[in-house]
Amino acid sequence: MRPLQPVGLASFLAAGAVLGLSAAQLSTGLGYSFPLTPWTMILMLPLIGVAIYLATLPIYKYRKNLEKWESGARPSRPNPFFAFRALVVSRAIALTAALFAGWYLGSLVWLLSFSIAPSALTTPTVFGAIGSLVMLGGGLAGEYNCRAPRGPNEEAE
Repeated sequence: MRPLQPVGLASFLAAGAVLGLSAAQLSTGLGYSFPLTPWTMILMLPLIGVAIYLATLPIYKYRKNLEKWESGARPSRPNPFFAFRALVVSRAIALTAALFAGWYLGSLVWLLSFSIAPSALTTPTVFGAIGSLVMLGGGLAGEYNCRAPRGPNEEAE
């Protein structure tokens, strides 16, 4: 499976930004309050990124041990079904995090451009953007950890 391309992540980020900006404009234009995310979700975003990174560490350790292995007992292989599931979940987390980051960045652009009193609303929005970027990093690192080991004749990257 090919790694995520930057164009795909950028398209999810752009779609999230358009959705965040549009939702803020539409909700406030119709007289509702600004769509503010609860703190529990803001705290969960980086935790999800850290959790997927920690879940893929055994696969990374196996790959590194196998690349150093010369002779003797071969390193024990992790469950391939778990490795594939971890890869798919890492990719899904990275795409979702790009969408969330776009949402928060679009909301922040709306707050700074159109709102007359954004002081109480910018803090959760900025923390949401930071949390989603941490989640994105965890998803991309998890996907990197799930790569196949190099062959004996392949060069290091």
